[in-house]
Amino acid sequence: MFSQQKLKTLLKISFFISVITKVNSEGKINCKITRDYLHANCSHRQLNEVPTDLPKTLLSLDLTGNNIEVLSNNSFKHLTLLQNIIIDNNRLLNIESMAFTGLGRLHKLSLVNNNLTYDYETFPVDVFQPLKMLKKLNIYGNKCFENESTHYPDVSFSFLTSLEHLTIDLCKYPIFGKGFKDLHNLKKLEFKQCYLKRLENDTLKVFSGVILELHMTQCLDIDTTVEYGSLEGMERLSVLNMENTRISLPSALRLLYGIQNNLMKIVNFYQVSDQNFFREGKRFAVILTKSMTIYLMKMCIKNLNIGNNGIVEYEKDSLFGFKHAGCLEHFYFSENRFVILNGWGSNEFFQFFTKAKKLRELNFSYMPWKFTRYDNTFNISSSKLVNVFLPCPENLHTINISHVLADANLHYNGTLIGCNTLSVIDFSYTTFEDLYFDFHG
Repeated sequence: MFSQQKLKTLLKISFFISVITKVNSEGKINCKITRDYLHANCSHRQLNEVPTDLPKTLLSLDLTGNNIEVLSNNSFKHLTLLQNIIIDNNRLLNIESMAFTGLGRLHKLSLVNNNLTYDYETFPVDVFQPLKMLKKLNIYGNKCFENESTHYPDVSFSFLTSLEHLTIDLCKYPIFGKGFKDLHNLKKLEFKQCYLKRLENDTLKVFSGVILELHMTQCLDIDTTVEYGSLEGMERLSVLNMENTRISLPSALRLLYGIQNNLMKIVNFYQVSDQNFFREGKRFAVILTKSMTIYLMKMCIKNLNIGNNGIVEYEKDSLFGFKHAGCLEHFYFSENRFVILNGWGSNEFFQFFTKAKKLRELNFSYMPWKFTRYDNTFNISSSKLVNVFLPCPENLHTINISHVLADANLHYNGTLIGCNTLSVIDFSYTTFEDLYFDFHG
C-alpha cells in the first residue's frame, strides 16, 4: 500500500500532467497548456485547423509549424480572451472574412512565412474589423506579385486603428492605398523582406506624418536612383534604418531631404553601397562633398552609422561639420578608406570632437589608410611630434580605432582631459608608429 504522502505526490504529478497537455479523443497530444490555463503551445503538431477544444481562458496561442491552409470563419470565436496569436510557418493561403470574430482583445498577431497574397481575395475587406485592440502585426515572408504592381488591400488594413507596429513585405512595385492613412497610431513600419525595385516620391507617401520609425533593410535589387522628397512630410520620423539597402551612399543622403529638421534617434546607412556596383557600371568609391551631405550636416542625430560605404575621401565640412554636433552620442564610420589624422582633416576632426559634448562612442575601425614600406628603397622621414590637447566629452565611453592600416609617419602626442567615463580605447592591430595618449580626469 502507498503511504498517504506518496499518494498525495502521485496526485500532484497526475494533476500536473493533465494540466500541461491537451489530449484528443484518440490519445494524441495536440497542445501543451500551462498550469494556469493561460498559454497554449500547439506548434509543430501537424494540425490542419485551429483546435476547437482549447481552454476559454487562454491569453496566448502558438500554432507555429502546422499545416493550416485556411483560417475559417469563427476559428477563434470561443477564445475571446486571447491577446497573442502566432501562426507562423504554416501553409496559409486564405483567411475567411469572419476568421477573427471574437478577438476584440487581441494585441499581437503573427502570420509570418505563409503563402498569403496581398490582395482582397486573401484579405477580405472586413477580415481585420474585429481586431480593435491589435497593436502589432507581423505578416512578412508572404507572396508578392512578381512582375506587376501589388495593390495592398488598404481597406482591409484600415480597420486596424490601434496598430502601432507593422512588419510586412515590401513588394517590387508596391501601391499603398489611402486606407493606410487610417492607421493613426502606427509608430513603427518595418519592411522585413524587401523586393522593391525603385523608391519614388509616392511609394510611402500614405505613411507621412504618422510613423516614428522606418526600417527598410536588405533591399538588394533596388535602383540606385532615388527621388528627392521620398520621405518628405515624415516630420515625426526619428528612426531611419536603411542597412544593406543598396541604393548607394549619395542616394541615401538625398533621402534626408524633407526630414533634415527632425530630431533623429537613429540614422543607419551601414553598407548602402555595394562593391558589385563596379561590375554593374556604377561607382562604389565615394568622395563626400559638402553638397552631398548638406542635409546630414543640418540634422540633430543621436546615433549615426555610415560604415562600409567605400568612402575614400571627403571635402572640408562634409563629414565633421555638423551644425548640431552636440546631439551625437554614437558615431560609426568604420570599414571605409579615408584618412582623418593629417592636414586640415586633423584640425576639423579635433574641432568636432570638442563640440560633440554628448558623444559616448566613436568608431573608425577597419580603415586601410595607407600601406608603409619598410625596405631600403623607401626612407621614412621623421616629422615633428604634434601635441594635441582635447577635452573629453563628459559621457565618452568607447573609442575604437582598431585594425587601421596607417601611415607610420603619423606622430601625435594626445592629451585627453576629463575622461571620467572612458572605459574602452582600442588601438589593437593598428600600424601607427608614434601615437601616444595621456588621460587625465
